[in-house]
Amino acid sequence: MYRDMEKKFNQGGALTVSDFEEPKHMNLLLSNEHVVDVWHRYDKPSYVKNLSLGSGMTVKFILAKEYSKWRIYIQLPYIRKRALFEEFTSEKKAMEALRKWIIQEEEHLRELASISLQYNKLVDELKEKTCTIHTLNEYYDMLDLHSTQKNWWILDPDELKKNIQEYYNRNVSAAV
Repeated sequence: MYRDMEKKFNQGGALTVSDFEEPKHMNLLLSNEHVVDVWHRYDKPSYVKNLSLGSGMTVKFILAKEYSKWRIYIQLPYIRKRALFEEFTSEKKAMEALRKWIIQEEEHLRELASISLQYNKLVDELKEKTCTIHTLNEYYDMLDLHSTQKNWWILDPDELKKNIQEYYNRNVSAAV
């Protein structure tokens, strides 16, 4: 961005307001490292690709090679799920498709990251038994799990309820 501005300025062109605007997908940062995932095996490589959305929010993707095809999974708070149902012949093609998909689904991914962050805080609170909330319904309300208008996209609110209830029963009910 700054190189383009410098080049334009050095060529005598005037800078416009649009030159100073923040690019649309500025805060999206997808790692391109080969962080080995727990599914990784020599004959079936599997790599974690973290998407940073700013403000401490992240979404974890997993690229896994199965039967000579690359597949893309997304880590939800409670399970992994296929993000793209296409299969790719190379990791590079899978990453290109993932980048395009991320741009298309940016708002949904931000909402997913926000819900995941809240969910993980609640689960940590339940595990550590530092609960300030006493009823299960209050936990559901914190995640807005009773809402029928909310677009849950890739998440299943019933699955979230079930998981929170399991942690609640295991850690809070047992202590009472």
